[in-house]
Amino acid sequence: MKWLVAEFVHETNTFSTIHPGRDEFAAVILHEGPAIPQYYKGTRTCVGAFMDFAERNGIELVWTVAAHTTPAGPIQAGFYEWVKSRILDGLKENVDEIGSAS
Repeated sequence: MKWLVAEFVHETNTFSTIHPGRDEFAAVILHEGPAIPQYYKGTRTCVGAFMDFAERNGIELVWTVAAHTTPAGPIQAGFYEWVKSRILDGLKENVDEIGSAS
């Protein structure tokens, strides 16, 4: 069995004049591919729990993107499209399930 793992976390406040993009996400959490399990291994987080469960049950994980930033206004369109494309590219791996952490 193969699961796709993606994490995209942002609280949107429409009154904020800050529109986060790559730099704002990178200042908090922004990892791709194999850097994701290196960051989350052994943590008490959603992604850490996916990893623990997958390891116990022989599930292969397909790593796409993990991105967090602080609350701000709407995300910059170009960065949103980049994150979306990373997640959709992961679907090319013929996954059985999708795990979305938040």
